[in-house]
Amino acid sequence: AGHGDRLHYLGQRTLREIRALVKHVDIHLLPTLWDNAPYACIEAMASGRAILTSDFGGMPELIDHERNGLLARTDDADSFIEELGRFIADADMRTTLGAAVRRTVEESFTDTHLAQRTVDLWQATIDGEAVA
Repeated sequence: AGHGDRLHYLGQRTLREIRALVKHVDIHLLPTLWDNAPYACIEAMASGRAILTSDFGGMPELIDHERNGLLARTDDADSFIEELGRFIADADMRTTLGAAVRRTVEESFTDTHLAQRTVDLWQATIDGEAVA
């Protein structure tokens, strides 16, 4: 209600422009309906800013509701409006969850971490172990 002056559609941008802009947003809104774990979410996570996304597919594996971001119910616009309203109204929550999501990236998505997970996966496959 009355947030049109604070929301801006910027249109198509280059990757360099997007990376520069990501650092200046207060809330990343990612209402994905088909992408299981979009790179856009990981980029947003790395920015250390608040994230609101759908509870679709792999998104709950990246975003833990109220611990490092907010999840809205897929295909439920009212859920997105409600959660977005919470972020708009609570700057402390945006800051806290933004810092938490940045820690998630630092702990789970560094090059070294991902390389080790790949090595572990291949080793488990070679050893005939079940992979989780």
